[in-house]
Amino acid sequence: MTRFPVVALRSVELDTPDIAKSEAFYPNVWGLTVATRDGDAVYLHATGDDHHVLVLRFVHGDARRQGAQAVANQVLRLAHVNINSTDVDVTAGFYERVLGFRLSDRSKVMAFARCNSDHHAVVIADAPHVGLNHVAFLMPDLESVMRGSGRLIDHGFPIGWGVGRHGPGDNVFAYFVDPLGFVVEYTAEVLQVDDSYRVRGQSEWTWPAGRTDHWGIAPSKPDHVKQAQLAIPFA
Repeated sequence: MTRFPVVALRSVELDTPDIAKSEAFYPNVWGLTVATRDGDAVYLHATGDDHHVLVLRFVHGDARRQGAQAVANQVLRLAHVNINSTDVDVTAGFYERVLGFRLSDRSKVMAFARCNSDHHAVVIADAPHVGLNHVAFLMPDLESVMRGSGRLIDHGFPIGWGVGRHGPGDNVFAYFVDPLGFVVEYTAEVLQVDDSYRVRGQSEWTWPAGRTDHWGIAPSKPDHVKQAQLAIPFA
């Protein structure tokens, strides 16, 4: 197995204009727990051993939580970050050359890069400008994705896209738009790969007309979700 200089994604930081509203959503609805506060930043952990997976407002060292374990229907850890790029291959090349990631797959509009056995930790999407596309959080299993999605619906947040199973990565997905417009995803069953995995290109990642996932049950992605995935530019 390749020794990656980057071994995982630990956390992601979201700047928010209303931290109270974001803090109300991510612990109470999304299923994270406040780990600590530092000035105007709130650090939230999942049920895994990462000290935190989300910062509302850079990573504080590499502290780990002791005794962590998977909890049904709750977020285990950060799964991947999807970023928008005006040149997918150039951006993917940066992650490969500079950070030591490996390309897992290249679809028509996205490159999937890994830094451990997960099929992807960073996804680069073709877009008219650079920015955040979405953040994905790993759930323990398919059942947890479904029950977590139900919790979101109970709190007034309908599924934005899904539930379905992606092509590259073979992971289950359910997308939501948080109260401030960030697109977030529950995911599970991410494909595990090693150095023997064969990278497939654009001609191999195609769907029959009208299909958007492996199962063929996910509807077309709504316009409001597509717009939200383009609405968070990088400063």
